[in-house]
Amino acid sequence: MRPIEILIALLVMMVWGGNFVAMRIGVIHLPPFLTLSCRMLIASAILVWFLKSPKGQWPLLLAISFTMSTLHFGLGLVGMQEIEAGTGAIAMQASVPFAAIIVWLVYKETLGWQRFFGMIISCIGILIISGSPDLANNTHMLVVLILSAFFFALASILIRRLKDIDFVSVNAWVSILSLPQAVLISACFEEQHFQAAMTAPWQTWLVVIYMALGATIIGQGLWYRTLARHDTNSVMPFTLLVPVFGVFFGIIFLGENLDFQNVSGGLVTIAGVGIILTHRSIKRAS
Repeated sequence: MRPIEILIALLVMMVWGGNFVAMRIGVIHLPPFLTLSCRMLIASAILVWFLKSPKGQWPLLLAISFTMSTLHFGLGLVGMQEIEAGTGAIAMQASVPFAAIIVWLVYKETLGWQRFFGMIISCIGILIISGSPDLANNTHMLVVLILSAFFFALASILIRRLKDIDFVSVNAWVSILSLPQAVLISACFEEQHFQAAMTAPWQTWLVVIYMALGATIIGQGLWYRTLARHDTNSVMPFTLLVPVFGVFFGIIFLGENLDFQNVSGGLVTIAGVGIILTHRSIKRAS
C-alpha cells in the first residue's frame, strides 16, 4: 500500500472509532432504528446523485444493504443503548474471527492452528469483558454487539464479490436500499418517534449527521474503495486501531472509565485478532 492509501485507511479507522461515541450519544434520545433511518436518509439524499447501474448485481447489493446497514448498523445501535463506546468498539473486533470462520466454511480456505489459536484468544478476551461489573446486567447487549460484528464480517466478504461497479455508487445503493428496511423495522417495533425527535437535543442530531457523513459516506466509501484495490488480508489489520480510537474518544468525549477487566479483556481480544491477521498476512506473503 502507498503512503496515501495507508493514511486513508487510518482516517477510516479514526472515523469509525469516533462513530461508537456518536452511536452511544444518538441512542440515548432516539430509538436505534429511527436513528439508523435518519442516518440513511441523510446519506441517501447526498449519495443519490452518484448512482450508476448495478449491472445485474441487484441481489448482491440487496444482501449487502441488509447485512451491512440493517443488521450490522442496526444491531450495533441496539447494543450501544447499554454498552459504553470503548467496550462496544472492542466487542466489534469479533468480526475478524467471524470472517475467518466464514471464509473457511464457504471458500474452504485452510484455517490453520495459528488462526484457530487466535480465535480462541479473542473469545477469551470477549469473555473477560463480559465479566466486567459495568456489564453485569447488560451481557445480552454485548451478545447483540457480537452478532452485529458477525454481519459486518459477512457484508465485507459479500462486498468482495461485486464486479465492475463504482464503489461510490455501491455506497449510494446500500444507503438507499437499506433506508426502507430501517424505516419498516422502526415503524413495527419502536414507539413515540415524533416525541423522541422533537425532544432530542441538538447534540443528538449533530451525531446523526456525523454518522451519515463521517461513518457512511466517508468511512464506508473509502473502505469499499480500499477493499476493491487491495486484498482483504492487507487492509484488515488496520481495524485493530478502531477500538484504540473508540476507547480514546469514549474517555475524551463521554468521560468513560475503564476497569481492569475491560482493559485486560480488550488487550487479549486485540492480541487474538492480531494473531489471526498476522497469520493471514504471512500466508499471503509466502
